[in-house]
Amino acid sequence: MLLVVSDASLSDQPTLLVRKLKQCCIIFDFFDPLSDVKSKDIKRLCLLELSDFISKPGVLNSEELYMDFMRMVRSSYTYLRLYLLLSEIFVHMYLMVAA
Repeated sequence: MLLVVSDASLSDQPTLLVRKLKQCCIIFDFFDPLSDVKSKDIKRLCLLELSDFISKPGVLNSEELYMDFMRMVRSSYTYLRLYLLLSEIFVHMYLMVAA
């Protein structure tokens, strides 16, 4: 697990923030409570830390940090959209078979 961003020196914070944002791009199946439990907990804690840290004014002041943040959000959003689409397809197929 990486160092807490607020505990790092001011000069190391941007690099650590980028590493944490990239770490949060890893996708886990949060709908399966038994898979990758430790890794999901690390990601959960990292997301909570990032949420606190990024809410401070001026943190996303560089284009690189902003782009890495958007990449992390996009990767999670894409997974969620795919999951919802597949769920909708399975429900529709089930209803067709059950009818």
